[in-house]
Amino acid sequence: MHNKLRVRRAELELSQHAVAVKIEGLSRDRLHRIEKGYADPTAEEIEALARALDTTPAELFPTLAEQQAEAR
Repeated sequence: MHNKLRVRRAELELSQHAVAVKIEGLSRDRLHRIEKGYADPTAEEIEALARALDTTPAELFPTLAEQQAEAR
């Protein structure tokens, strides 16, 4: 799944470790795999990532937002 996690992390000058520490149950390795598109995040992870990065799920995962809009 295409995402903008790395871009947003860079804007905030946060490491993967720093973001993972903010989210209970999310390891740095799991975050890396989501960022690279090797793993799809759960709905809970999407929400937690958006909160941790002070943005919206749609901003982090634009393709997901587009799919949801098409489904309506």
